[in-house]
Amino acid sequence: MRAYVQGAGHKSVESLALEAMSAQRMLGAKANGAKIAQIPSVSRTADPEAWKAFDAAAGVPADGKYAAYKPETGHLLLNDTQLATLDKNLHAVGATPDQRTAVLNSYHQMAAADEAANEAAWTQECSQGNLKLKSDWGDKFDGNIKIADRALEDQLGDDFMKLLKDSRIADHPIIREAGYKLAQKFAESPLTPAGDNPGGALTKEAAQKELDTLEASDAFKAGEQKASERRAQLLGIIHG
Repeated sequence: MRAYVQGAGHKSVESLALEAMSAQRMLGAKANGAKIAQIPSVSRTADPEAWKAFDAAAGVPADGKYAAYKPETGHLLLNDTQLATLDKNLHAVGATPDQRTAVLNSYHQMAAADEAANEAAWTQECSQGNLKLKSDWGDKFDGNIKIADRALEDQLGDDFMKLLKDSRIADHPIIREAGYKLAQKFAESPLTPAGDNPGGALTKEAAQKELDTLEASDAFKAGEQKASERRAQLLGIIHG
């Protein structure tokens, strides 16, 4: 002890006591019961046991299992597998629960901002395109959309149409215009606006009656092309 005191350069008890007081105030160990752990001077791979002891003192979960995380708003754009991968990597570098929460908060905020920006861009694109389409189609806009949806469903199938609607792609003006063009392509004659009766063409009421009969027919249920084409024509008369 005498050698330590002399080696540290202390000339008096007061000098030694002053250094002890300074260390206690800096560490605060005795005052609040905090743990003191020495940070290893080598890498984790070089001395994993030393880092294991340090991580335990810092509060890193030994089993790598962090508490469940839920953001304050919205939902976390990570599935369970992705979150498990992130936790594994964080645990490997000794991330404490608070550090892991900070990482997830940062990721969630950035992902939510990116999602909101994409949503806003999609909404604006659809809105502007549909306004132009409405200007082109005029009063036939709503009817033409129904014709387009039916044509896509008839020609491409229920599953494809469900995919378009679930992903909201069906709302895009390009898809709507393509569907209407598809209806025109498979119609036996040009689509007649509803209520018009040029040259003895079917009225809206007559077209609806024929449509009801057609949809109940075996030919339509079997998916025959002519039945689908006739249906597209009738829908054009009804909703045109």
